[in-house]
Amino acid sequence: MRLLLVVLTALVFALAACGGDDDDGGSGSSGGSSGAAASDEDQIKAAIDAFAANEGNPCDLLTDRFVEETFESRESCQKESEESKGEDAFDIEYEDIAVDGDEATAKIKADGNAGTITLLQEGDEWLIDKLETGG
Repeated sequence: MRLLLVVLTALVFALAACGGDDDDGGSGSSGGSSGAAASDEDQIKAAIDAFAANEGNPCDLLTDRFVEETFESRESCQKESEESKGEDAFDIEYEDIAVDGDEATAKIKADGNAGTITLLQEGDEWLIDKLETGG
């Protein structure tokens, strides 16, 4: 049983719970005064894409709450990640990303499925906190 693969699939399915347009500028991100720094939206997409591709240690892209609820521990998450290396990554189509302070939601589609991912900003990183499938 590859729990991480199941979670990755759910993540991808969860991101596009409702449709939207493919505009990158749907909801502007506020805060952050550095023009050279990546936008919140770019950072959010990068975190989700890296998690879905199982790059590096995807468990580092998850909040403690999400790890505990899904895997029970970071060690368990890392084991699942290693067992899932080499699996095909999903192509994610972003429908909408909304940022509200240190919380964001990303609505996506992947393989014809939709869902929503909630992310929290911890320090200067966006971490995946919740997945909701739907659509």
